[in-house]
Amino acid sequence: MFFIPRNVSPQDKLQAVIEYLTGKGSQESIAKKYDVNHKSLSAWINNYKAFGETAFNRTGRNKNYSLEFKNTVVQSYLSGEGSF
Repeated sequence: MFFIPRNVSPQDKLQAVIEYLTGKGSQESIAKKYDVNHKSLSAWINNYKAFGETAFNRTGRNKNYSLEFKNTVVQSYLSGEGSF
């Protein structure tokens, strides 16, 4: 069985993440509610934790990150937080 991803609005992504983080359901139940794979919801949660609400803003271009932010990400990875 193949999963066909659907486009989810930034507002719905944020709402789904907030529902999960406030304990209104499991990743599986919230993913089902928004008709997405639970791995997609997990990625949204990780992006939200890393970038806040701006994680869901669509700019249509590559993002440029500050040296400070890049160093923070590398240090977090080296300390065992997250994954490659």
